[in-house]
Amino acid sequence: MLKNKLNLQLREPNALFAVWQLSPAKIDLIHEHYGTDWQYLRPFLRLYDITGLSFDGGQAHELRQLSVKGLSSCWIQNLKLGRTYLADLGIWNREDRFLPLIRSNRITIPSVMGMDEDLISQEGFCSTSIFPNGRLLPPDYIDFSAYTVYSPIYRSKKQQNPSKED
Repeated sequence: MLKNKLNLQLREPNALFAVWQLSPAKIDLIHEHYGTDWQYLRPFLRLYDITGLSFDGGQAHELRQLSVKGLSSCWIQNLKLGRTYLADLGIWNREDRFLPLIRSNRITIPSVMGMDEDLISQEGFCSTSIFPNGRLLPPDYIDFSAYTVYSPIYRSKKQQNPSKED
């Protein structure tokens, strides 16, 4: 079953990739309410700079709007380093009001200029061990989760570098 989702992914030091999907049920509700396909209701992606804010949808340091008619993903470039972003996918209705349909994850662009390739996973997400200011977490906290503390597996030097004589 398809879910409604909007995901922001860090792909370059100052660029995000947004990808979304609407479930058939959500599309049917929009069609039933407005009597037309959601693509004809002017779909837009709104990107908010919410750095340091408890975001409620009404305030942001900066707002960008991108027309996404016929799309299911897009690149958002020239973003500011060290800023936190969030996006809404929505439509402009006939009364010229923006109606958000789904909201994305929050994502922070590191404040360091040259991002180390190791800090970006293969899926394009920024490692969770990066603070918004670009510093890495201390080693003791790398294996920490809000739910569980994981113990790293320590091996003896002999296990790490077995001699050929064994």
